[in-house]
Amino acid sequence: MTSPGARRAVIILAATAALTAAIVIYAIFDPTESFFPRCPVKMATGLDCPGCGTQRALHTLLHGDFTGALRFNALLPFSFALLALLATASIMRLKGRPRLFNAIHTPRFINALLILIILWTIARNIWLPLH
Repeated sequence: MTSPGARRAVIILAATAALTAAIVIYAIFDPTESFFPRCPVKMATGLDCPGCGTQRALHTLLHGDFTGALRFNALLPFSFALLALLATASIMRLKGRPRLFNAIHTPRFINALLILIILWTIARNIWLPLH
């Protein structure tokens, strides 16, 4: 049997390898001209979903064009900030300080995120079309 520490190390290594591979793929291939999947919501309705433009934004961001990335999906930087917040909260919780984790794992926080995503979806389809 393997120890929990060894399993954790393998999981971290695999996640790091997958993330590195994704970054390399998004840096090399332009989502507008390659094999990346198209948004099924956009294809079916003609409307932009909350994630529309994320692949193009990531590609643009990896090439150093922050402003261009914002034009494709302005919610992307907030997503990175949210991921950093969640990671920080989880690490702090593991170290015996669960206050931040408990604060962001509440219905109020989750509902606020849902409202933000809904408002973003409405705004981008009314005022900020990607076309």
